[in-house]
Amino acid sequence: MIADPGVLGAIIVAVIVSILAPLVMGWVKGQTQAQAIERATMQAAKEKVDAQAARAQEAEDRRAEKQQDWDRQDLVAERAETAAARLLESQALLARQQAAAAAVLAANTRTVTDQLKVIDDGQRIIHSLVNSTLTASMQADLDGKHLLLLALRRNAELESAPQDSKDLLLVTEAKVAALEQALAERTEQQRLVDAQLQKQSDDRASTV
Repeated sequence: MIADPGVLGAIIVAVIVSILAPLVMGWVKGQTQAQAIERATMQAAKEKVDAQAARAQEAEDRRAEKQQDWDRQDLVAERAETAAARLLESQALLARQQAAAAAVLAANTRTVTDQLKVIDDGQRIIHSLVNSTLTASMQADLDGKHLLLLALRRNAELESAPQDSKDLLLVTEAKVAALEQALAERTEQQRLVDAQLQKQSDDRASTV
C-alpha cells in the first residue's frame, strides 16, 4: 500500500525538524553565549581602558601639581636671587659713599680741628666776658642787699619794729647767704677759666 504523498511529506518534515531542532537550539544557545562572552569581554576591556585612563589622568594631575610647585619654587628662588643682588648692590653703593665721606672727612680733619679750636677759644673768651659781667652784677646786687640787711637789722632792734620787718629781715638774710655762695662759686669758676685761657695763650706763644 502506497502512503499518501502528503502524509509522507509531513513525516519527512517532522523527522527533519526533530533532527535539526536540537542543532538549531544548540546553535542559538551557542550564539547567545558567544554574544554574552563578547559583551562581557567588551565590558571588561572598557573598564580596563577606563581604569587606565583614570590612572593616566591622575598621574597627569600629579605631574601638573608638581610642575606648579616647581614653578613656584623657581619663582621664589628667582625673587630671592634678585633681592640678594639688589641688597649687595645697595651695600656696595653705601660702602662707596662711606669711603668717599671718610676720605673727605680725613682731608678736612685738620682744618676743622683748627677751626673748632678757634671757635672754642672764642667761646671761652665770650664765656669769660659774660661770666665777668654776671659776677659784677651779682656783686652789685649783693652789696645792695648788704645795705638793706644792715638797715633791717637796725630796725629790728627797735622795740616798735613791726613783725613784717622782722620777717623781711629773715628772708633777706637767707637771700644774702645764697647770693654769697653763688658768687663764691662763680668767682672760682672764673678763676679756673682765666687760668686755662692763660695756659692756652702761653702754649701758643711757645710754639710760635
